This record gives sequence, structure tokens and C-alpha cells, in this order.
Amino acid sequence: MKAAYRKQGPGGTAAVSFVPSTLSADPDTNLIYMLDALPGKIAGLRLTPSGFQSVWTVSQATSEFIAIIGPQNRRVIVTSSIPGEEIPGMNKHDEVVWRNAATGEELARSERLPAMTTATMVQPAYSGNVFYPGLEGALYKLLPAPQPH
Repeated sequence: MKAAYRKQGPGGTAAVSFVPSTLSADPDTNLIYMLDALPGKIAGLRLTPSGFQSVWTVSQATSEFIAIIGPQNRRVIVTSSIPGEEIPGMNKHDEVVWRNAATGEELARSERLPAMTTATMVQPAYSGNVFYPGLEGALYKLLPAPQPH
């Protein structure tokens, strides 16, 4: 991050947090998806009788709501990803990322797009498509394709 975010908190954690959107919850799978844009993390958590249990954590900076799509046994989460060199909230670009909701594994990623408005959402559509609302007023229709390995 840029100099504005260099201060470190306890244990080397980020001293500043930036979460302009709320969590996303999936009651069918008992998973909750949380994010913090400044440390650049997304986590899948399970609520248990003794509290939250971390299921997975990935490095991905986003300031958008996380969409939950697909049937229960093949659930996918979709959100934006701010390129690493850009500061969340001041970024000029985003990418759209599709992840396995149960594991956090990245399934697909879009090309770099103009930034979208902070605290909005990549909108699910029909036939696996999503709509990405660009900050400058453009609406992009995206269909994921698997990454080459």
C-alpha cells in the first residue's frame, strides 16, 4: 500500500481497516463471507456454537459486496478485485473474480476494467453472466471462463 497505509497494528496487522460493504451470508451452506479492503483479504467463515470458525482466507482487495450464486453444491462467490498497486477507495481499475465459495479457490478472473463505484456489487444475471457497473456509467456483461493451468 501507499505511505498512507504503512502504519502497522498489533502483530504486524494493518492499522487501518476499510470495509464499505457488509458481509454476505449463505444460510444454506452456513457460510459467511467477510472482507477488508486495506489488508486485502476475503474470508469464508462458519458460525459454530462456540463462535466463528475460519474456513478459508485469500488475498484479494475489494470494496464491493460479495455476490453468492449457483446451486448449493456448486456455490460460487463473485466480487471485484482491486489491482495490487492501487489504493482501495481511490483505485482506477478493478477485475471481477469468481471463487469456489466452499474453498476460496479462484475459478476465473476478468480482464482489467475501469473502476466501479465503491460499496456496490457485481450483479448476477441469467445463464452465468454477471453485470459489472463501471464508475463512468458503462455496464459490462461478463461470462466467466476457466483459467488456463
